[in-house]
Amino acid sequence: MLVCAIGGLALVQPIIKEYPSTLDNPDQVAGLSKLEDPQLRRLIDQLSAQLRSSVGTTDTVAAVYAPTGDPTRMVMLFAGTKLVLDPGKVLDSAFQGFAKGAGPSLSDVHDVPPGPLGGLTRCGSSTLVAGGTTLPLAGCAWADHGSFGMVLFFNRPAAESEKLFGQVRAAVLRRG
Repeated sequence: MLVCAIGGLALVQPIIKEYPSTLDNPDQVAGLSKLEDPQLRRLIDQLSAQLRSSVGTTDTVAAVYAPTGDPTRMVMLFAGTKLVLDPGKVLDSAFQGFAKGAGPSLSDVHDVPPGPLGGLTRCGSSTLVAGGTTLPLAGCAWADHGSFGMVLFFNRPAAESEKLFGQVRAAVLRRG
C-alpha cells in the first residue's frame, strides 16, 4: 500500500508543481516593448485562436514585442494555460504543425534547458525573406503540465533567441 502511495505521488508531483498556471501580458519583456499595431493585433489574435482550438487552452496571451525603434527584431508570443497530461505530445504536435505549413518550417529543432519553470522546451531555426533580404528566424516553444507557449524571434540568431526565450517565458508564466 505504501509503495502504491509513493508511486502515485511520484506520478502526480510534476502536475501539482506546474498546474495551475497563469499568464501575464506585460508591457515590457526582457527590455522589449509591446507593439500596438492593428495589423499585428489581427495576426496575433488569429494565432491565439488557433492555439485555443488546436491545444484547447483556456486563458491565452498573445503579444508582439520589439526593441524601441527596431520593429524588424520583433518577438511574437502566443501562450495558453490548461491541464496538460502529456507535455511531450503537445510540444511534438506544435513543431509538427510548423512542419506541415502552419508556420515557417523550422530546422535543427532541439531541446533547450527549461530553467526553473521546468517542463519541456525546444527551439528551431529558419529563415524569412522580407523585402528581398533573407533574415534569420527562430521559434521556441514550451509545454508543461499547466501551460503551452510559442515564441517567434525575427531577425535574431538562434543562440540569442534561445537565451531571450527563457527571459520571455519567465516574464509571462506564473505558477499557482
